[in-house]
Amino acid sequence: MADNVILVHHSEIVLKGRKRRYFEKLLIHNMSYVLGKKYRISADENRLVVDYQDLITDETYERLARIAGVSSFSPALRCDPSLDSIREASLKILEGSTFSTFAVDAKRAYKNHPYTSQDVKKYVSEAIISTYHARPDYRSPELRLYVEVTKEHGYVYRDKRLSLIHI
Repeated sequence: MADNVILVHHSEIVLKGRKRRYFEKLLIHNMSYVLGKKYRISADENRLVVDYQDLITDETYERLARIAGVSSFSPALRCDPSLDSIREASLKILEGSTFSTFAVDAKRAYKNHPYTSQDVKKYVSEAIISTYHARPDYRSPELRLYVEVTKEHGYVYRDKRLSLIHI
């Protein structure tokens, strides 16, 4: 089963060494203040995850884009880190889409899973090819799908929204 979340990548705070956790907590606090109490924000291996109770509005995205320390954010599906769950979430996020070419970008933050990033790309690509009859094109795809895998979760998303404030 996949959950709707917003996956947030933060900017230069990761370079702060021993103070990294402090700056991450400060960013979570600032995001909570700006977004409000209906959003639960947590850290997951070098990224932040916003859980929400109801539908996201354009105002939510506008607010996120104006938070200092946020580099980019994406509406995403969070699932188990198994290949089958990632494949299922990938097909779910593509429901209703029409495209003839695609690309899958995969990253693993946790390297001890029994599969590589290339395995994830191949497994998801095969599912997309068989379901949508599209062909992979990594130079100029009509649709780009992103997959990130941490120790506890897989995240699948289609578009990255850049922050308006870059630090």
